[in-house]
Amino acid sequence: MEVEFNTSRSKSYQNAINRFPNVWDQDLLVMHKYLCVKDKEKILRTLAQSAVPDATCYIFDIFTHNSVAKFFDSYVAHACTTGHEVSFLSRDYAKSLCNNTGCKEG
Repeated sequence: MEVEFNTSRSKSYQNAINRFPNVWDQDLLVMHKYLCVKDKEKILRTLAQSAVPDATCYIFDIFTHNSVAKFFDSYVAHACTTGHEVSFLSRDYAKSLCNNTGCKEG
């Protein structure tokens, strides 16, 4: 399975969304809110094992060191009554996830 990590503002996000009417062949997986997943490696490994051969998985999420991550860490962390315990992805960590789970990086 090929995995691409990106933000929802990327061109690949629009390409993936445009493919939705035609994804009944199960070759495309799209995941949002990966930042809330506790065991990211386990989930990615499970996706890879259950995906059809040559599937593509797009993971669109918030990455560290950008304005959205700073907003979550500054305002949401103290304003949210349920807490703010999420881990934002870095590019290096996303590459490691692919490597550790046997996925190809897109």
